[in-house]
Amino acid sequence: MARSLAALLSLVTLFGWAGSEPALAQFNEVDDLAAEQAKEKQELENMKQELRSIKGEVNDAMRSMSELTQTMQERPMAGAAQAVHEMHLFVKEKEIDLGGGKKAHCLTYNGMVPGPELHLKEGEPTRIVLHNESTVPTSLHFHGLVLPHTVDGLPRAGAAATKDSPAKSERYLRPGENFAYQFIPTVQASGYYHPQVMHLKQRDMGLYGAIVVHPRLNSRAPDQELALFINKMTLPASKESGQKAQDVLVINGKTAPHIPAIETSPGKRLRLHIYNLSDQAVPLHLGGHRLEVVASNGSDPLEPHVIRDTINLNPADRVVVDVLADNPGVWSLASDRANQVIDKEGNFPSGLAVVFKYKLQ
Repeated sequence: MARSLAALLSLVTLFGWAGSEPALAQFNEVDDLAAEQAKEKQELENMKQELRSIKGEVNDAMRSMSELTQTMQERPMAGAAQAVHEMHLFVKEKEIDLGGGKKAHCLTYNGMVPGPELHLKEGEPTRIVLHNESTVPTSLHFHGLVLPHTVDGLPRAGAAATKDSPAKSERYLRPGENFAYQFIPTVQASGYYHPQVMHLKQRDMGLYGAIVVHPRLNSRAPDQELALFINKMTLPASKESGQKAQDVLVINGKTAPHIPAIETSPGKRLRLHIYNLSDQAVPLHLGGHRLEVVASNGSDPLEPHVIRDTINLNPADRVVVDVLADNPGVWSLASDRANQVIDKEGNFPSGLAVVFKYKLQ
């Protein structure tokens, strides 16, 4: 036992003391290697985190670029010049021939009844300049469009635009004044322009016209488009001509048979914007065809569309209908009420009857 213990001590002495310096060096090298590996592992983890951060930033940048590209496609860049759609309306007094020598003293836009059709597009900057060349004050309302009060709404008296004092918001115009209505239409609409409620009598004298806002993207654009205004106009008595005072029903300022015919070709799709400004209900029928009601009284486009062979328009109603020209011939778009298509002497046609015909091929 003593010999074994002595031998063990001898071995320890031999290897411990004789090799103490190399052994310690090996242990130090192992420690250094472990520390280096730990350091490299930490650096690798840091690199991974940095790469993840860079990847996230790249993804965010790509997403932002995609959103910016989409925005640029949908609207012009801020500060970029965008063309303004500018139109001018001149209020003038004029004697209008309603047909057959029946003449009425009217207020007109650009010398016409109705005024020119104004076709706008969603998102398109618009400027409509009103010039009052009549002898009475007037104003302008965009019926069916939703606009800020600086453009629409009740006017304030005595502050119309002048050369020396430009108006800052919507006003009524005295004779000789003008005003520029500037806005960007945001929703599609089938409306019409006319004087404000304070001057609404002027509408019955001829101051009205269609204003249609078309959608930015239109996958089903019609081949033809036309506005039809139904109205009643008063003919004053005249001793010179022997004309008696009477009310005359008109479509676009003319009474049948003097209303210009609607002409089309086979396969065409027509879109009619029809406005009833009269004080009578009008049952309107188109022979040989069906009317596809697209919208009614400022509604969004109806889906599905309503199909009718006769549409009834109450006073102040307005509808948009599509007609597929699939039945060549000569037809009539007319009221179904006899007193609206025959005059007091029993003559036909008179009043609300329009020829609907196909062009010869």
